[in-house]
Amino acid sequence: MPMSFDAAQTEDYKLISVERMPPPGEEPAKDWYRYRIALGPNKIVGYRRGSLKAVKEHVAGVIAQLNERRSSKSRGRVHLPRSEKRTKTA
Repeated sequence: MPMSFDAAQTEDYKLISVERMPPPGEEPAKDWYRYRIALGPNKIVGYRRGSLKAVKEHVAGVIAQLNERRSSKSRGRVHLPRSEKRTKTA
């Protein structure tokens, strides 16, 4: 059943899961996680490298920013900082 506009406005983004995943490509690092965030039927899937604690802290910040953006009275642009750039090693 579709979510009503009022219900969508009162809900917040929530963490659904954080799970370990294989590294992308041929990268040797083993500390990669996939996280899922949801707001009703809307889902966001993200990937992050680091310890489980660091990934959960990062996701908590993302969720806080998403919820702040939704509740902003100004409805203007909100700056969401980009994550660290990965550097390629030769």
